[in-house]
Amino acid sequence: MLATFDVYLLAEKKIGRESDWYGILGVSLDASDDTLRGHYRKMALILHPDKNKSIGADGAFKILSEA
Repeated sequence: MLATFDVYLLAEKKIGRESDWYGILGVSLDASDDTLRGHYRKMALILHPDKNKSIGADGAFKILSEA
């Protein structure tokens, strides 16, 4: 449930008009492609609506997928 809440909080942080996608994924701006993929997979396993039954998990997963 905390991971879901964190994604929503980080999605509110904007850089220009865009959400902070790197912040949502939990990586730095200079992260490699492999690091981005790894963090996405880790977060996707935690937030996937089939695995996470908390309220808002489906929305958090959509935000993560957009990132």
